[in-house]
Amino acid sequence: MSTYKFDPSFDAVSEIRLLTIVPGSTQDPVACKLKIHQVDFLPSFEALSYTRGYNNAQNPIDIDGDRFIVHGNVYQALLELRKPKAYRTFWIDAICVDQQDEYEKKRQVRLMKSIYSKAERVVVWFPPPRGTTDQIIGLIRELHLWGWETAKSIIEDKEWHRLKAADWIALRDFLAHPWWSRVWTLQEVVLAREIVLQLGTQIEWMRGLLRSGKELSLLDLLLHCWERKATDTRDCIYGLFALSSDIDAGVLDLEINYNAAVAEVLTGAVNEVLLKHGTLELFSNAGVGFPRTLKGLPSYVPDWSNINIAAKPLYYLFDEGRQTLTLQEKGVRLHSSGQLQVSVYFLENVAEVSSEPLTGMKGAQDNEKCLAWLTEVERMTKYGSVRTQGARDPYTPIPPLKGSMSVFEAFWRTLVANRSIRWFQPPPFVLHAYLGYKNGLSKACGGRPVTTPFTNADEEALRYPVPPEDLAVLEKDWIDTMRITTYGRSFCLTNDGRIGLVPPGTKPGDHICLLEGGAVPYVMRPYIAPNLPGPQKEPSFQLVGECYIHGVGAFQIIEAYRPAHTVLLV
Repeated sequence: MSTYKFDPSFDAVSEIRLLTIVPGSTQDPVACKLKIHQVDFLPSFEALSYTRGYNNAQNPIDIDGDRFIVHGNVYQALLELRKPKAYRTFWIDAICVDQQDEYEKKRQVRLMKSIYSKAERVVVWFPPPRGTTDQIIGLIRELHLWGWETAKSIIEDKEWHRLKAADWIALRDFLAHPWWSRVWTLQEVVLAREIVLQLGTQIEWMRGLLRSGKELSLLDLLLHCWERKATDTRDCIYGLFALSSDIDAGVLDLEINYNAAVAEVLTGAVNEVLLKHGTLELFSNAGVGFPRTLKGLPSYVPDWSNINIAAKPLYYLFDEGRQTLTLQEKGVRLHSSGQLQVSVYFLENVAEVSSEPLTGMKGAQDNEKCLAWLTEVERMTKYGSVRTQGARDPYTPIPPLKGSMSVFEAFWRTLVANRSIRWFQPPPFVLHAYLGYKNGLSKACGGRPVTTPFTNADEEALRYPVPPEDLAVLEKDWIDTMRITTYGRSFCLTNDGRIGLVPPGTKPGDHICLLEGGAVPYVMRPYIAPNLPGPQKEPSFQLVGECYIHGVGAFQIIEAYRPAHTVLLV
């Protein structure tokens, strides 16, 4: 049997191949027919949504009498999708696209919107082991009958014996499958006329938008799909092209090019989105303050191979994200060198940073880390270093913002980035909530009740032994928000005695800066390019990450710090 060869006359711009699976029993070899069709004149077919995973076994199948090699997951899918007595036609990328032809792959990716929207249905296939299907379905029905509150109580009341039951383990393993986080599966099911598996709210939300005639830009998609993964990191961008209205309309000058380096693809996409949409939202998951694995990636470009989804972006906590300023007013442009040039307002420098970012919210070891973090940031706020003597009391914002407050109020507002319409209450209820939370951590670690440098009386911990119901709700609201806002971040003290939350890689001496169009301040670090024979012509900085500095209003304060400094971001 000879090896199958793709037809060289195939037009990757206007044609696709469809695979017809020949009927057979479970013991029969897999036989198929592959036929070329015009995109505008397609017969009835189905499309497969799957993950290649780590099954690299090579299995031969028969295509039009010739031998064709497919990887293990595709082979297993063909065995299960094949009907005993009826033909079945599919589009499966691993077979219908010549994976060795980069030009063809690029052109076929641009046709995926047509492929998945014209398919009769999209079949979502999970490779074995899948857990026991009957157990999974039974548990889902049980959860539906319980209602969310009952299901939630099982977890919150730590009924771990129930969570270790076989049906919960089966459901957990099923939901942990990489299909749920793969970037390509998003377009495959959003565009589908019909899917055989009910999926999550993000996908249903996108499907609803598209069916109502709404458009999604590449920026919208990137912001909602941080956690989506791909074997080839370039596909974190390319895998969203079929859903992107500005790609379809030619607003963004981006082409699929698998010959380009990964860093080049990511940088080009971010630059194009930034310069066409004029928003700094993508900076919220960028910066050298978080671990990055890709080499040659500018600091302001998110590393999609290692997105930090644990730390929730601060940018989204503020309402003024997208502004009406022009790009010229924002001072954002590409330098003649191809680097990003921005207008920066320098406020002050970082003087002290907590030793570790806050991580872990449950478990004995995590409780100890959390308690140690809170103890350290209390000391920084109240006493600080010799250089700063802690935060100023009363705590005053940077002009032109007005007013002042106690250091403790500035402290608790910083822990939640000061964002909630509920937090108009005076500090006592927060003090009770904060001390109660610390006491809980201390008891979980086997320690004694704790105090805080913001009060000298141990009995403050018992100020409200049984808080009124409305206060209990406010306390829980504050604690839950504090966990989200501080997680994955370090605490800082500036050289002028202000406190804030910063990326974990922040160092003393880093600059606190504002950018036109940014909803929050940013931490930036001077960068000296290595091996330069003389001084740099343009000052260069690395983005460390977004931050929150209490008493710094990103919009009001810019007016007081003009003119801006023009720098390169590298």
